[in-house]
Amino acid sequence: MWTPAGRYTKDRQVAEVVQGYLNAVGLKTEFKVWEWATYQKNLYRPDPGKGTGKGTNDANMWLLGTGISDADIRLRRKLSTGDPQNLTGYSNPDVDKYLQLASRELDEKKRMSYYGQIQQILWEQDADNLPLFDQEQVVGVRKGLNGLDIDYEGTIDFKNVELIDR
Repeated sequence: MWTPAGRYTKDRQVAEVVQGYLNAVGLKTEFKVWEWATYQKNLYRPDPGKGTGKGTNDANMWLLGTGISDADIRLRRKLSTGDPQNLTGYSNPDVDKYLQLASRELDEKKRMSYYGQIQQILWEQDADNLPLFDQEQVVGVRKGLNGLDIDYEGTIDFKNVELIDR
C-alpha cells in the first residue's frame, strides 16, 4: 500500500487507518510512504514524448485524494477504458456501461445504484481498484473577496483575486 505524505490532508493517517482495517480482516499489507514528487515519479512511469505515461500497479493500493465531490470524475479517471487520465489502463466493459449510464442519469437514486453496481463489480473482480475513501475539500471565503476561481478538481486559481473592503 503506497501513500503520499503531506500532499492531502492527513494522507498518511488515513492510509494507516485503512491499513489497520485491512489487517483486521486478515489482509497482510505492506506500507510505503512517499514524499509527493517521489510518489508521482514511482507511480506514473514517464512515456517519452507523451508526458506522464501510464501508471504502475506495483502499488496494489494507491492512496490518492481529490477535491471532487462527484463520483463520476473520480471513477472515470481511474476506471474508464481509453480515458487519457486512466493511467493504469484498467478496462472492463461492464464498468464502462455503468459509468456511461450514471453520467447521463438525473435521478440521484438511479445514479447511485449505477455506482453501486460498479462497486460490486470491483469487489468481485478487481478489488485492488475499489475506492475506499474520498476526502472532500472545504474552502472558506470572506465577504469582499472577488475573482477566486476553483475548478471541478479543486484547483484554486488566485490570479484574478481582489479584496474589496466594504
